[in-house]
Amino acid sequence: MKRIVMLFMVVSVWVSAAWAQKSNPAPASGQGRTSAASLLRSLPNTNSVPGFMNYAKPQGQNPDPNLNMAAKVKVNCSRGESIQKALNRLNRVSPLSPALVTVHGTCNENVVIQGFNRLTLQAASGATISDASGGTGAVVDIEDSTDVSLEGFTINGGAIGVYCGNFSVCRFNGNTIQGASDADFQAGQAWAYFDENTIQDSCYGLVSLESSYVRSNGGLVVQHNWCAGVYVVTGGAFAAFGTTIRDNDALGVYAGTSASLLLQSTTITGNHWGVYVDAHSTADFDRDNAVTGNIGAGVIVGDLSYAGFPGPNTVTGNPDGDVVCWPQFSATRGALTNIGGGTTNCAEPQP
Repeated sequence: MKRIVMLFMVVSVWVSAAWAQKSNPAPASGQGRTSAASLLRSLPNTNSVPGFMNYAKPQGQNPDPNLNMAAKVKVNCSRGESIQKALNRLNRVSPLSPALVTVHGTCNENVVIQGFNRLTLQAASGATISDASGGTGAVVDIEDSTDVSLEGFTINGGAIGVYCGNFSVCRFNGNTIQGASDADFQAGQAWAYFDENTIQDSCYGLVSLESSYVRSNGGLVVQHNWCAGVYVVTGGAFAAFGTTIRDNDALGVYAGTSASLLLQSTTITGNHWGVYVDAHSTADFDRDNAVTGNIGAGVIVGDLSYAGFPGPNTVTGNPDGDVVCWPQFSATRGALTNIGGGTTNCAEPQP
């Protein structure tokens, strides 16, 4: 009998509390709700921690209870502060909430970004991140993160300048990535988007592998790399719109092992070979591309591979042939009609 009475009392208290909450909703100020900003404010001596700014709640606005305020962090590497330490603090608080990290000065460190969502690293004028691993690691390593943006940095050295991997989504605007020993940028099982950036002075400039998708939205320049400007393999994809790939010592673009290319309004010039499509790979030269002035061939189509020229393109002025079909079982469409009068040895069926 005592158990029944106690159970009745517990249920009564629970019902009363639920009815009170329904009758008296939380105040409009958002009291009682948890956000990244409120968690940061609750940290002791926040203002004394280098890198953290005060939060200013918008006046006269009621925040959406389902939308956390973006955390805003400043890092000045010239004063001994560290991007990695700031990210570690954010990770402890709320890595899945939006955050903006503004970076000043010259940063000599290797930065790992893991498990973040909607993180932006923004360079103040002239900010740089340079390798501190002696050429053995990535300068910036982005793993298992959604919508990470790097804006305005010069990124120097490392085995890899920037790595985007493990199903991350990475965005780049206004950066110069240069001087890595292996690759300036590499995507592995990830998605990456480039606006106006420069990638230069490495073995490989931009690498897309293991089913990664990399897209250039316009203004990307890939230049002065000694192995290949763009290297796409093992099911990777590269879509280039308004991109310039120039003056690379060996290949402008290589696509191999079931890779795919989509090119539109893109210029490929001054390389030894312009584009080499090989090993069961495809290239779609959609329209308005210029593959001109390369030292050897303009476009080479290799084993079990296909290159299509559906719209008007200019593939001319390449001394070893403008569009060259190599055995075995290479194929093209449009190479006889849509390359602006360039030369080819490829055979196509009559329409």
